[in-house]
Amino acid sequence: QTHAVFEDREGNIWFGTELGLDMMRPAAVTVEQAIPPNSARGYRMTATADGAVWVADAHTLYAIKPGQAPKSVRRTQWSAGSLCAAAGDAVWVTLRDTVLRVRPGKVETFPKPAEASAYGCAEDGDGRLWMAALDKGLYWREGGAWSRWSGGPGIASNAARQPDGRAAILFRNTPTFQGRPPFEPIHKARFSVGEIEGLLPGREALYLSGGQGRARLRGGAVASLDAERYPWLASVNGLVGIRPSVGLVSQ
Repeated sequence: QTHAVFEDREGNIWFGTELGLDMMRPAAVTVEQAIPPNSARGYRMTATADGAVWVADAHTLYAIKPGQAPKSVRRTQWSAGSLCAAAGDAVWVTLRDTVLRVRPGKVETFPKPAEASAYGCAEDGDGRLWMAALDKGLYWREGGAWSRWSGGPGIASNAARQPDGRAAILFRNTPTFQGRPPFEPIHKARFSVGEIEGLLPGREALYLSGGQGRARLRGGAVASLDAERYPWLASVNGLVGIRPSVGLVSQ
């Protein structure tokens, strides 16, 4: 509960609460006017190796190259279920019953398992496209064909590529495996952060946001991140760090 709010001469906002004293520094936030606000299905975002940021709203896919304005790349009849980077400067977009591989000047369309709605996707270093479909299972596309993972029961809810190229798959339950799977399984039993909400790869590690804190997975080693040293804004699909001198920085 907040009992006092104060702004000092430098523009910092101080909050006095029952749990202590918190300070927030001002950070510049720019609204991108070229992408319509209030998308009916929210937004999906990813970045490619060339530095471009890709954004999908309810019916349009945009590419934002460094230092340039957003460019509409593709209109879609259905909203994107997930959006993830592919090899080179391409991206994958999962729709209701198709998957698009989009690169500048070229769009390829492939079928998708009709019974599965994608809640996250990731292309690993071997070129396999992983798709998390909750209770419908975990799918991957390799050599032009889709397969359903049958190595153990699990509710796959998200996917991300790790810095080493291996896919990380987030499960809502604790899956069981026979042997080492071809991906990194992520579930709350491995991390002391409660229910895991955000999953985002950094340059050297995979970062996770849970209901009770943040964690980092690097080279197989798990570490909890101190909230005082690593102040994050957490969402279902990503994490944003706050650096006092720069403002909001995606990690």
